[in-house]
Amino acid sequence: RPELRRGAFAAAEALFAQPEEHKRERLARLQPATNTGYAPVGLESLNRARPADLKEAFNLRRPELGLNNFAGCPNGYEETALELWRALELAARRYALACALALGLETDYFLRSLQRFDLCTLRMPPLDCKRRPALRLARLVLTWAPSAAREACVH
Repeated sequence: RPELRRGAFAAAEALFAQPEEHKRERLARLQPATNTGYAPVGLESLNRARPADLKEAFNLRRPELGLNNFAGCPNGYEETALELWRALELAARRYALACALALGLETDYFLRSLQRFDLCTLRMPPLDCKRRPALRLARLVLTWAPSAAREACVH
C-alpha cells in the first residue's frame, strides 16, 4: 500500500528530525526487558568488544501486549506505526502460509508460531526516503519479520 509506505517514511522522518535533546529527554528509552522504545546513537552494541553502534531506532511491539510507549513522539506517529504493524502482521501471516505451501508442509506449520507475535519487534530506523527507499523499506520490514519464520523461509 503506497500510502502506508509514504506515511511510514514521513512518520520516521518526523520522529528522527526532532532535536537530540527532545529525543533524549522525552522519548521512552529502549527497555531491554520489553525491547520497546527509543534507542539513541551509541546505546547499543552488537559486539561488546567494539565501540557502540552509530545508529538510532524506535522499537515497538504488538499493541495487544501493552508494552509500547509513544510519549514524546510527533503527532500521528503512533497511529501510523500501529497501522504499519497491522499491515506487517498480515503480511507475515501470508508469508508464513506461502512458505509452508512452497515447502509442502501443513498450511499452519509456520502460522502456529505466529499466534501471539510476542517475539516480534518493529524497529523503525531513520529512513532516508529520498535516497535508496527500497533498501530502507526492506530494512524496516526484515528487521520486523519473526526470526524463526524468516530463517526457515530464506535458507
